[in-house]
This record gives sequence, C-alpha cells and structure tokens, in this order.
Amino acid sequence: MEVNFLGLLATAMAFIVPTVFLIALYLQTSSRDEAQK
Repeated sequence: MEVNFLGLLATAMAFIVPTVFLIALYLQTSSRDEAQK
C-alpha cells in the first residue's frame, strides 16, 4: 500500500496545528488566572 505523503502531511498538520493552538491558548489563560489570585 502506497501512502500519499502530502496527504498524510496535510492531515497531520490539520490535526496538530489546532491542537497546539488550543493548548497554547489554555496555558495562556490558566497562567493569567493564577497571576490574578
């Protein structure tokens, strides 16, 4: 079975990029909440 590398890369990017963005956003808000306490 031949894997389409670009398809695999696009799928990985579509999954990883929003995940990293959400994690960064969560860490930013959680650290901001701790600073206010």
